[in-house]
Amino acid sequence: MVSDLKTFNLNPILGLRLGKALSVGFGVQIQYAKATLTSRLAPGVVPFAISPALNAGFESRLKGDDVALGFTAGVLIEPVDGTRIGLGFRSGISHKLRGRAQFGSPLAVVASSSASAPLDLPETLTLSLRQEISEDLTLLASFEWANWGVFKNLTAFASVFPGGTSVTPENWNDSYFFSVGGEYKATDKLTVRAGVAYEDSPVPDSTRTPRVPDNNRVWVNVGGSYNLNNWISFSAAYSHIFMEDGDVNLPATTVPSLSATFKQETDIVCRLLRVKRKPQNRFDNTADRKARRLRRVFCLAGPWRCREHLMCRVQVPAEPRDSAIGH
Repeated sequence: MVSDLKTFNLNPILGLRLGKALSVGFGVQIQYAKATLTSRLAPGVVPFAISPALNAGFESRLKGDDVALGFTAGVLIEPVDGTRIGLGFRSGISHKLRGRAQFGSPLAVVASSSASAPLDLPETLTLSLRQEISEDLTLLASFEWANWGVFKNLTAFASVFPGGTSVTPENWNDSYFFSVGGEYKATDKLTVRAGVAYEDSPVPDSTRTPRVPDNNRVWVNVGGSYNLNNWISFSAAYSHIFMEDGDVNLPATTVPSLSATFKQETDIVCRLLRVKRKPQNRFDNTADRKARRLRRVFCLAGPWRCREHLMCRVQVPAEPRDSAIGH
């Protein structure tokens, strides 16, 4: 059994600050999913009119993709200075993968047909805390729940499958993720971060398969950010995941029997370059607002001094030129 699932998310988000202590956000998820599912059939399983002797070692393969929609929502609360509490929700997404299924050996395809497979990805709920201890030190903590309990069976439909349907019991459980960490501002430009996390796997021992031989895991993370200047910063992070061994014990049904132990570790490296647009000047009082309206006709400083010459949105210059220049 081999599985390959890739998802690509486009998630535009609109945020709104309702007050000094409360901000909310809402977004739309546009998700593209692409999957390949492969199963090697046990000798003697005949999905259609073919000699059982020829059937030995054959495999079925399904490829499909789909686009589906979901949403995200969140709220950020700042009850006191230095404390931020965030609550985020990401909706589940239901896909109907459509594509082709094939049956045959690595050397030749015996039969193929159109195929489909439903795929329900879970909703998640995240609660996070950011607490400033001092000007340089901040502590971080988060908790996440994922509703993987919706994943009961891996089902695919195609005429080349035995009986036209392939069903693999999964019966996953909800999963939980806990993390704690901190960040330290080493210099005005450099911030370093570190943290640990524990993730409870949704995959039960009774239905673990080679498709997803997942198990409980511990994350260790380090990283940092460096501000090159006021508008460009660079971030990097490294994570190592220690995962418990995944034991698989499958009886011989439509696939060969299998007893195995999967030893797994994962390394993740992330890099990010952030570029911020230079902030525009703001007008803080009535006099400045009146001056802005006047400067739409005349720029008191002249085009050589106006920082935002196209809109003339500048404060009154300290040393205006003797003559105004219209523009």
